[in-house]
Amino acid sequence: MKKYTAYDWFILVVLACIWGSSFILMKRILHYFSPLEMALLRIGISGLVLLPLFLRSVKGKTTEQLGWFFISGMLGNAVPALCFALTQTKLNSSVAASLNALTPFFALLIGVVVFKNKLSRNSVFGLALGLLGALMLSFFRANGSTEINFGYAGFAVLATFCYGLNINLIRAKFQNFDAITITSLAVGLVGLPCVAATLLFTPFVHTLQAHPQHWLGVGYAALLGCFGTAFALILFNGLIKRTNAVFASSVTYLIPVVAMVIGSMDGERLGLPHFMGILAILLGIYITTKK
Repeated sequence: MKKYTAYDWFILVVLACIWGSSFILMKRILHYFSPLEMALLRIGISGLVLLPLFLRSVKGKTTEQLGWFFISGMLGNAVPALCFALTQTKLNSSVAASLNALTPFFALLIGVVVFKNKLSRNSVFGLALGLLGALMLSFFRANGSTEINFGYAGFAVLATFCYGLNINLIRAKFQNFDAITITSLAVGLVGLPCVAATLLFTPFVHTLQAHPQHWLGVGYAALLGCFGTAFALILFNGLIKRTNAVFASSVTYLIPVVAMVIGSMDGERLGLPHFMGILAILLGIYITTKK
C-alpha cells in the first residue's frame, strides 16, 4: 500500500477545513438566493476566478479532451453544487456535510466495478466504519431521537455519487495533466456558461437592484466560489494524482467534523450520537490508510 507523506496529510486537513466551512456559507447564501441561483453563482464565480488559467490551459487541447473535462466539471462541480443547495433548503449544514462523507464509498465502489481497481480488506473495513459514523451524524438529533428528510437527503447522495465517479475519472483520464490544468478546464467549461445563465435566465440582477442587502449573499458566494471551489479543487486534484482516489476522498470523512464544530457555533446542537459518529469517522480514516 502506498505510503502517504506529511504533506499529503496536511493538504487533507486544509481541504477539510475549507470544505467543512463551505456548508455554513451555503446556509448563509440561501438567505438571499434560490438554490439554483446559489449553484450558478458558486460555479460561475469560480469559473471567472480561473479564467486566466483556463485560457492558458485550453490551448492545444483536442475536442475529445475538452469533452472529458466538461464531463468532469459537471460531475465534480455543477451537479453537486445544485444538489447540495437543494439539500440545505431542508437539512442543516452539519447533516449535509455528514452525508457528503458517502463520497469515499462511491469512489471505492465505482473504482472496483468500473475501473477494476484492487480492493484491500483495510479499505473495506475502514470505509464501512466511516460510513457508519456518517450515518450516525445524519440520522440522530442532539437528544438521541431520529429525524431526517430522506427526499432532500437523496440530493446529497446523488452529489456524492457524482463526486465518486469524478474522482475515478480524474485518475483514469487525466494522468498526463497537472492539477491546475484539470481544475481550470473542468471548472471553466461549466463555470462560464453558469455566468451567462445567471445573468440571462435568473432574476439575479433585478434582485440586487431591488434589494441591495443581497450583495452580502454575493460576497458569501464569492468566498465559496474562490476558496471552496477554485482553490480547493486545485489542491484536491493534485492530491488525487499524488495518492489515490480512496485517500483523497477520505477528506469527506473530516468535513463533517469541521462542519459540526462550526454549526454548533451557529446554534446547531451536538449530542452523544454525534460525537460517537465523529470518533467512528476518524477511526475509519486511520484503518483505510493503514498499511
